[in-house]
Amino acid sequence: MPKKKTMYKRPDGLYEKMLIINGKRKAFRGKSEAEVFRKIAAYKGEVEKGRAFKVVAEEWHDKLWPTLAHNTTNGYNAAYRRVVDAFGDLSIKELRPAQIEAFVQELCLKGYAKKTVAMHLQLAKQICSHAVLSGDIEYSPAMYVMLPGRLPEKHRELPSDDQIDRIIKGLEAEFGLFAYLILYTGLRRGEALALTHGDIDRERGLVHVTKSLYWESNDPHIKLPKSKAGERDVILPDILADAIKPGAKNVLLFPGLNGELITSSQFRAKYKKYQRECGVTVTPHEIRHAYATMLYDAGVDAKAAQEQLGHSSVAITQDIYTLISQRRRKDTRERINAQFGTRTQKIHSNSKNADE
Repeated sequence: MPKKKTMYKRPDGLYEKMLIINGKRKAFRGKSEAEVFRKIAAYKGEVEKGRAFKVVAEEWHDKLWPTLAHNTTNGYNAAYRRVVDAFGDLSIKELRPAQIEAFVQELCLKGYAKKTVAMHLQLAKQICSHAVLSGDIEYSPAMYVMLPGRLPEKHRELPSDDQIDRIIKGLEAEFGLFAYLILYTGLRRGEALALTHGDIDRERGLVHVTKSLYWESNDPHIKLPKSKAGERDVILPDILADAIKPGAKNVLLFPGLNGELITSSQFRAKYKKYQRECGVTVTPHEIRHAYATMLYDAGVDAKAAQEQLGHSSVAITQDIYTLISQRRRKDTRERINAQFGTRTQKIHSNSKNADE
């Protein structure tokens, strides 16, 4: 009797067998039936053990990353690598809440700020949630892992009066207008670098913020704001309007070579040279906080400041205002202690001399 055929033989000569495993339809192909059966056995063994965490993470990464803004992925890349390095070779089925909690504690011991630790935990939770949806596990081992209490929250330092003075005095330096403009508008670095003279509305006293520059590797690109708050009109102070020389509408305020968009390397070189020449040590983002400080000192309420700064939530602006307020109290306390201490020491010294 002829041998009974157990599986389909395709026109290309390969044998094929379709199976439904864990609710998923899976095709197995090979040059012989024996090879197909070996592949089925290997796959079932892999399913039983569970896919490695890094395999699931890469699948999640490839699905999510293309949907995110380039600057967002830049911020996540280092945290993603740490999460994958921590659990990569471990089977997703073997991962336990205690292991994720230990990873979070290790980050805390290394001195990472609350926001950074929270980012790592959020990535781990999202990868585990993807594993649940893909059928690898039934529940997420990261579901009940929480951030430890009282983690330090690191804030960028507000620029000192000396630094602000240096930015103002450095206006005429090469690239000095860049820092000067951020100081008096609070624009983000990318927003400032994307400005053209057509965005400077002198008649209405406004700067039209409609786009932002970002880099992929070294190459510059233009993107639209990610939220309605990002596209806005910022007040153009007279002192800044006077500093910006008129130009054709489509000409960039801060161009790279040949008048084109500035590359990452060109920007770094220009800004570092400016810092060396003017003694400016703060970053563009810290200068942006100096603008927020001036709004605070001018009595501009948080809601109005939010509109100028382009924050997506007034809570972000309020956090900055709170930091400024705390710094003001600290400065006041130091001045009071210095004044009171000096006066008291002087009286004690005079009394001592009189007694002698």
